[in-house]
Amino acid sequence: MNKIYSSFFTLFFLILLHGQTRSQDVGITTIASPVSGCNLTCPLVTVVIYNWSNFMVGGQFNVCYTVNAGSPNCANFVTNIMPGGTYTYTFPNAMCANIANQGTYNIKTWVTMLGDINPNNDTLTTTVVNDTTVVGGNLAGSTTVCASANNGVIILTGNTGYITNWESSPDGSTWTSIGNNGNPSYNYNNLTATTYYRVLLDGGYCPDGVSPVAVINVDQPTNPGILVGSVTACPAPNSGPLDVTGYNGNILHWSYSVDGGVTWNIINHTGSNYNFLNLTQTTIYHVVSQNGVCPPDTSNNQTVTITSPSVGGNILSSVTECYGNNNSTLTLVNYSGNILFWMSSTDGGVTWTPIANTTPTQPYTNLTQTTTYTAVVQNNGCPYDTATPANITIVPLPNVSISPSNTVTFSLGDSACFVASGAVLYNWSPASDFVDPNIANACFWPTNFGTYTLTVTGQDANGCTNTATVNVIVLDTTTIPNQLIICNYITPNNDGFNDAWNIIGIEFYPDNNVKIVNNHGQIVYEKSSYKNDWKGTYNGDKLPDGSYYYFVDVKHNINKTYKGTLTIVGSN
Repeated sequence: MNKIYSSFFTLFFLILLHGQTRSQDVGITTIASPVSGCNLTCPLVTVVIYNWSNFMVGGQFNVCYTVNAGSPNCANFVTNIMPGGTYTYTFPNAMCANIANQGTYNIKTWVTMLGDINPNNDTLTTTVVNDTTVVGGNLAGSTTVCASANNGVIILTGNTGYITNWESSPDGSTWTSIGNNGNPSYNYNNLTATTYYRVLLDGGYCPDGVSPVAVINVDQPTNPGILVGSVTACPAPNSGPLDVTGYNGNILHWSYSVDGGVTWNIINHTGSNYNFLNLTQTTIYHVVSQNGVCPPDTSNNQTVTITSPSVGGNILSSVTECYGNNNSTLTLVNYSGNILFWMSSTDGGVTWTPIANTTPTQPYTNLTQTTTYTAVVQNNGCPYDTATPANITIVPLPNVSISPSNTVTFSLGDSACFVASGAVLYNWSPASDFVDPNIANACFWPTNFGTYTLTVTGQDANGCTNTATVNVIVLDTTTIPNQLIICNYITPNNDGFNDAWNIIGIEFYPDNNVKIVNNHGQIVYEKSSYKNDWKGTYNGDKLPDGSYYYFVDVKHNINKTYKGTLTIVGSN
């Protein structure tokens, strides 16, 4: 019975609908779902159908939709829609496979029914954006570069969201826009300081995001610093410090050159100071440094000049000088450096006395003892050296003597002979009154009476000289003397001079008596009326050279006894 009723109603509705075909007008006015949003997963498609007719529309409706012009999804339903009324229909199958991923989708919907007179409003399309949670991705390109001369590319990959801007920062906290919208890469160049980069991502209907940070570390150009230190050194052994200051980065190594910088040898030393040791030749040093990835650079060159050593040289020259009678100048030769001072020693170099003299010559005058001289020389701070010493050997003056040494008296026309000793060469003065003034045994034969001082100058084998003197009285025998003049020496060598003891004026006093005694008081000669004829003999033999004592008694007129010393010289 129910089946019969239902069939009847359907038939009636179809007849009614068929009768009104020309006046029906329905269309889709709204796509209520899906709408753009964040993380759309499996939305259902919902449309709103509007009855544009002035009477109720009823019957079977056919509704379809497509996504991005894909295969249509359709459904049928039967309903009645009042005039100006709407009917909301939701497709039973979710759009998981069609719209679940991020993207923009074109959704086309349409409705059809039997007798629809206006197909223009049957179809409705919309665009749905499905935005997913922003993924910052990977910002590749972090590196380290050298300031100014640099360039590179930073690339964003694996991100979601829309690139809206690039930003840079000097410290990672304060950011500045640098544009480059929509571009997944950024070219940097000539950076002078470390710079941070990031990308701003627009999440659309999802919250905005930001990429990870890429850092371009910027190393400042290598500053190798200033190399300072010892510039002069003495020959080995030597040592001295070299220091490099003001550098940045790391010291790679030190280098040195001994050929003026043509070739260099590496020293595996990375410290900022270096001590050279026992250099034998002038050496140039420098330091090679590198800051980060910047090219290495080389410091200034520092030259350690190996100077000549101190050379004391030698003194011209060791000599022999006479006591108290010397005057000369010593000269220092073959030395290298500055003369600090001279020194002298009188004890063979045990103790030294400094002499404030910085010249290469050193005078000496009238030295009385053997003296050693040397000079102290220093070159450029090197250890000082002393000159090879020079010895001034002082020898004593010859002990020159004259025999006889007492005053000799004789008459004009006679002569007196003297013997000089203690030297090698002799010279008598006044030379004109000597028979030969250049011999040791010289005879004085004056041409005038008077008192004379005779001088002999003796020179020894060293060339040293000394003098001795003796006084001579030469009598005028043209008148009778009122006293006797007794010669105090004889030289009984049979040379014709002073061979006999002469008493001047004795011939005028024949009543005389003479007596000669030796040092022991023994009488070796005695004679009355002496006539100047005794030649220093005793019992026919010559007496030894030496001093004797005489006694001369004169009675007539003078009545006097003369006493004195008589010297016999040259009898042997």
